[in-house]
Amino acid sequence: MDRAVKLVSMNQITTCDASIRPYLRDFVAMQHAGDSLKVVEEFPLYGGDVRADMVAMNGSLHGYEIKSHKDNLDRLPRQVEAYGAVFDRASLVVPEPHLDSAKILIPDWWQILLIQCVGGGVCFKCLRRGRANPDREGFALAALLWRPEALMLLTTLGLEAGLKSAPMAKMMDRLVESVSVKKLAELVRQRLLARGDWLTASRQRRDGETSQRPATHVRRRRTLYSRSSEYKRLPS
Repeated sequence: MDRAVKLVSMNQITTCDASIRPYLRDFVAMQHAGDSLKVVEEFPLYGGDVRADMVAMNGSLHGYEIKSHKDNLDRLPRQVEAYGAVFDRASLVVPEPHLDSAKILIPDWWQILLIQCVGGGVCFKCLRRGRANPDREGFALAALLWRPEALMLLTTLGLEAGLKSAPMAKMMDRLVESVSVKKLAELVRQRLLARGDWLTASRQRRDGETSQRPATHVRRRRTLYSRSSEYKRLPS
């Protein structure tokens, strides 16, 4: 009887995302021990259309995507695209039943962490070490900034001329045109680390509007951040 109860409890732990997160947070902290680390959950990408489950920020940006037993993989291709646009490294955290299907959907630079039950808790077995992201997108990186942060960065770089009252899209254009992707990634990461209270930061105003998505849906041509000033309006 006791053994049956324990097995049910262990199964419940790996069933949903929320049960896995505390263990993953501890694992991430251990992996980055000794570094100046900030861990952010529900990290917004693509203006909030996609959210990374967990992000470790220190000398790099490392995104973690959790797929529990309750999840399906329908959204994973879109998440892979979004993670690849901004993160230096990425990890898929996945249970055995999703493993084979998930491998097909993620690039070979992603790390794979297998969710395992041990002693009534969760541990993570590294099945693939992963490596640095070979290709990030400048506009996606710039879009991680809030408007005041973008203006501050432009001012620091001496690139703010004519942009103090400009919309965010124009600031993104200037940053991407003037700064290499590698350098922009470093500068954006520094701004993110300096935010402090992310709950407060999430309520800042961006581009003259709140951080919530607008009622009229917009999609940029080609890829979402291929050109920040080019929009294709969709029916609402």
